[in-house]
Amino acid sequence: MKRVTSTVAVVLLAAQAGCTTVHTVQTPSTELASGGPGRIHVTKSDGAVVTILSPKVLDDTIFGFNAAGQQYILAVKDTKEIRARQVSMAKTGALGGAVFVGVLVAAKLLVGRGEAPPVGEITEDALVPLFRLLGLRH
Repeated sequence: MKRVTSTVAVVLLAAQAGCTTVHTVQTPSTELASGGPGRIHVTKSDGAVVTILSPKVLDDTIFGFNAAGQQYILAVKDTKEIRARQVSMAKTGALGGAVFVGVLVAAKLLVGRGEAPPVGEITEDALVPLFRLLGLRH
């Protein structure tokens, strides 16, 4: 069970990393609107890099919070570069395609290992586990 949990954790982390990309914010007032990223990385004019959480832009000023939860205010003109993580449709599509192919290959390998189930009528005994699962009495 521990191995399954570890495997699922690794797959979910890879999926999260595989579905996003970091890009440079070109127009902060539009890209950091109410539905924007929850975190941005700002390179200030002096070269210092700061992380701003829950960023919002009003006129030419970025408002947000630093890692300690304190309010952080920075003028857009005092920034050299603003980077944010966004969903990458190409990476997400490629990951979805890879998962689909993986499921097909796994299904083919598993089906090819044993005998095919007998074809015929479903007996009442075969339905008992289904009845129990659904909470029905038999």
